[in-house]
Amino acid sequence: MGVLFGKCIGIARTLAGVGVLCSLVGCAQPSVRVADAQRPPLDQPITPMDVTLQRVATGNADIFMFADGRGKTMYVREAADEKFVCDDQCLKEWSPAVPAPTATASDKNWSIVNGANGLRQWAYDGRPAYTSAKDVLPGDGNGAGQGWRVLRFDPSQAIHPPSGIVVAEIPDAFGYGLTDSRGYVLYAFDGDPARLSACAKPCSHHWLPVSAAFIAKPVGDFAIVNGKDGVPQWSFRGRALFTLAEDLEPGAINGINAAPEFKIALVGRHFVPSNITVQDTPGRGRVWADSRGMTVYRVQPSIFRQGGNDLRRGFPYDPSIARAASAISCDEACMQTWRPVSVPEGALPSGFWTIVTAENGTKQWAYRGFPLFTYSKDTKPGSLAGNNTADSRLSTSGKVSAEVLQEQVALAAAAGQNNRSSVGVVLWAHAYP
Repeated sequence: MGVLFGKCIGIARTLAGVGVLCSLVGCAQPSVRVADAQRPPLDQPITPMDVTLQRVATGNADIFMFADGRGKTMYVREAADEKFVCDDQCLKEWSPAVPAPTATASDKNWSIVNGANGLRQWAYDGRPAYTSAKDVLPGDGNGAGQGWRVLRFDPSQAIHPPSGIVVAEIPDAFGYGLTDSRGYVLYAFDGDPARLSACAKPCSHHWLPVSAAFIAKPVGDFAIVNGKDGVPQWSFRGRALFTLAEDLEPGAINGINAAPEFKIALVGRHFVPSNITVQDTPGRGRVWADSRGMTVYRVQPSIFRQGGNDLRRGFPYDPSIARAASAISCDEACMQTWRPVSVPEGALPSGFWTIVTAENGTKQWAYRGFPLFTYSKDTKPGSLAGNNTADSRLSTSGKVSAEVLQEQVALAAAAGQNNRSSVGVVLWAHAYP
């Protein structure tokens, strides 16, 4: 036993910051038991195929609504009225949210029903979904009221976490998950409970149990198990919860590849296309890449702002800027340098990923409204040679409407940059989760 314990100490010192499970070298016996029978998955999809998420176009809060594959907001009736029928007059203002022929329902919330005129129609929690004739742009919510409400995406509504645990977006993990009240990510032990070890000091300092109050009660997907030394510990969907000592700031996920049994405690996972990958880059963290690992970029009107694309996450995604960016034409000359990220045959939009048509007719991925490209001068996976590249595409293509230029001026004015906006110039920036 002394040899094993010495081996445990040596491994912990050598691999500090990695969070190695000491049970792999035979430390202590398990002290936490987790029910293993038919545990719900941690990474249930947030949206089915052909259902997208659109950010509300007002204010700075990250509020999202469900929308169809074109980005039009979905609505349902306020009251669960089984007798309600959208008749001919109703159909002049409301269109059934029709899924693509190959789309299927993905979870208990979404279903496909027979709607008006025999059309297949999305339904959420059994309520048929519609789009409004009053909405023009993605993120519009002009149809709300008079018995109708938007289908708002709120992952915390169905989870109801206990005090001290929060549902938050974890961008680098591509989904919404659990954090503690400080914003530190929670991990769930997803392996064989018999291998979960409460390793003796100093090995146990990597994975820190999320303790529950002695008077706490189970709620929803959250239960209480006996942790180390009999201290109550929270579990989620049958998996004991931990934080990682090596996560030194809110949102950090240094434990994502630390040990196969520990997974980020996700409430739901965003869709990611089959030909999109992620690359870790120095200084800018995780960025989107194509199937070869080449960095993916977005183009945006250049507006002077403090910071810029040299920051880890660069400029935030903004619906109004995305609309202006989608109107920027990358013609044949542009495509010699900037290459549209193509959409695989038969792929459907979902979540933050939508499909637009490039200048040459290519079906192209867009992320959070921004069309995506790779850069011809990037030579290896993780390269960022195209980041912060300026282009005068607006002033040379002649294919951008006056309304878009006016919108850029308005955006600059709203940012307090009246005379410093670079209208007529676009800026290429790395796309990030």
